[in-house]
Amino acid sequence: MKSITLIIPIFNEAQNISNLCNILIDIKDQMHKKKVELNVLLIDDGSSDNWYKIFEEYKKKHIFFNCIKFVRNFGHQAAIMAGLKESESDLYACIDSDLQQDPNILISMIEELINNQKLKYIHCVKKNSSYENKIKTFFSKYFYRIFKSATNINLSPGASEFWMITKKVRDDIIEDSSATGFIRGFFYFKGYNGKNIFYEPKERKLGLSKFRALKQIDLGLNAFFIFIKKFYLIFFIFSLISIFLFLIFGLYILISFFLDLNRPGYSSVMILMLFISSFNFLSFSLIIFLLYKLIDIVTKNKHYYIIKDDD
Repeated sequence: MKSITLIIPIFNEAQNISNLCNILIDIKDQMHKKKVELNVLLIDDGSSDNWYKIFEEYKKKHIFFNCIKFVRNFGHQAAIMAGLKESESDLYACIDSDLQQDPNILISMIEELINNQKLKYIHCVKKNSSYENKIKTFFSKYFYRIFKSATNINLSPGASEFWMITKKVRDDIIEDSSATGFIRGFFYFKGYNGKNIFYEPKERKLGLSKFRALKQIDLGLNAFFIFIKKFYLIFFIFSLISIFLFLIFGLYILISFFLDLNRPGYSSVMILMLFISSFNFLSFSLIIFLLYKLIDIVTKNKHYYIIKDDD
């Protein structure tokens, strides 16, 4: 029998936790019929409400429910990474706790992975819904376009942390520092054989949305910083262009000097500007290159969260 760990980051979801647990109990029974053992691991990302007291009652009755608590809010990505690192299974899945992502889709996802051994991940991609935040939808749409152009990673608009992966992919994620901060992009960055499933997200019925513009901006910047590994090449190319213009203009000045076409002051200013810009671009490219190397060393196998001791 195969095992699967379902990772669910949770933050102040007291109003949703009972519905979520009841649905997962039913899904466990469905998976058991397919010879799959479900384990649910909730990651409490520094909640301040009483969701855990409600969850404890379910945990006492159903041993497949487990929880890891953070000492404070470390963020959605850190919660997912903790779930991957602190569990052992044949398969791993991730879903949000607000029930906008239908947990029943997990059954279809696991069927896809079991029936097609070549697949390494199943990624659920949401269709735009009329009730969703228009500003979020707008920026999300253009973020993915720019991200694809800049990184050559074909990440579909509407992609979220709603996926299922094999143990091989999970092992690669926790070993590779480039996965930290934007886990969903890692599947595409590595080129695993996978499949997208499109779904219609549900409207949140209980509780408040945890969408925060600043956190989304932070997530987007992380994605660019992590996956544009050759970013320093952009500055290096600009430095080569500047050097080329510097040489061409220098040659023009020499010719103008001998032909007595020189304008006092103008040529020397242009030469100085081109030289400084060439030097700056070259310096930036080297600095960024060294920063990437330093970050790779420092962040390797680093934990981005602190687990709270049991009370």
